[in-house]
Amino acid sequence: MASESISQLIWFIATVLITTSVALLFIDVIDDYGGVLRDRAGRLKGEVEAELEIINDPLAVPYNSATGNLTFYIKNTGSIKLSVDDLVVSANGVARAGNQISTTILGGGNDWLPGKVLVAVFTVGNLTSGVDYHGWAQTSGVTDGGKLAGTAWDTIDFQIAT
Repeated sequence: MASESISQLIWFIATVLITTSVALLFIDVIDDYGGVLRDRAGRLKGEVEAELEIINDPLAVPYNSATGNLTFYIKNTGSIKLSVDDLVVSANGVARAGNQISTTILGGGNDWLPGKVLVAVFTVGNLTSGVDYHGWAQTSGVTDGGKLAGTAWDTIDFQIAT
């Protein structure tokens, strides 16, 4: 009879150890899943909060025919900071990024905060007055922690003003 009690005690201890191991495994899996959900929620928040708008007059986008420089005025219409470094602009099928774009934030500063207008000057050769062109601008939103989150973009159909 004593051996039966010891046998039951061993099975009970084994069951507790297995149950504890499974519970710890579930906690680890749930914690990992929670981290994934937090990351995904941050990206979705960035998608919702990152917005921009090209605010040029579509019938008179500034263009210097001597240098080929085209100027887009791009406003941060979202609720988070936008990345100047990740900005890509395009016109007439020519895309420019990085040091191919000269950028200035109107009113000064280095951060492209909500409500601020960024002036982007980039080279696009051989544009002609009276012709319809298509352009776009795109960049990433930046969270308070400095991580890239979301994509902001806008398009414009325009004519140049020389």
